[in-house]
Amino acid sequence: VTGGKGLRATTGGLVVSAGNVKLTAGIASVGAGVTISSDFIHLTDNSKLQLGIASDLQIFHNGTNSVIQDASGGLNVKGAQFNLLNAADSEYIMRAYENSSVDLYYDNNKKFNTAGAGVSITGGVQVSSGGTFGSHNANAAVYYGDGSNLTGIAQGVAGINTTGFSTFKDVSIQGIT
Repeated sequence: VTGGKGLRATTGGLVVSAGNVKLTAGIASVGAGVTISSDFIHLTDNSKLQLGIASDLQIFHNGTNSVIQDASGGLNVKGAQFNLLNAADSEYIMRAYENSSVDLYYDNNKKFNTAGAGVSITGGVQVSSGGTFGSHNANAAVYYGDGSNLTGIAQGVAGINTTGFSTFKDVSIQGIT
């Protein structure tokens, strides 16, 4: 080892007190728990990759979860297409396309997507207030709320399931031929 200003070799390794270090091959350990090679940077759990003057953006693993944390402003992810996949990289969770749709998946099956005219839903929609839209089950009625305020539908009208409604008053159905 050729020594110069700020460079000395010790039994514990190479010490650089001034200037830069260039590693052309191999692996460098920087302090406890940090390893750098030409292929990766390895940090132990709870060690953080910090970016920004005030370390505003942090990326780390806490031993249980992987965390991307932005302490100021928003976290923007830019791209013409954005895909969110499961840990096995085998199923879509979400896909978003520039100037097009945003698609949400359940068990790798597209269930909800935005479209120019609104949204498209594959399957039924179950509403927490007691209503069901679409074919959530084979005998589903389509109504809003818990059904107690839907009245005026005559029992036995073709195409209208009135099971579970106790009183009936005026109902307007448009667009049915």
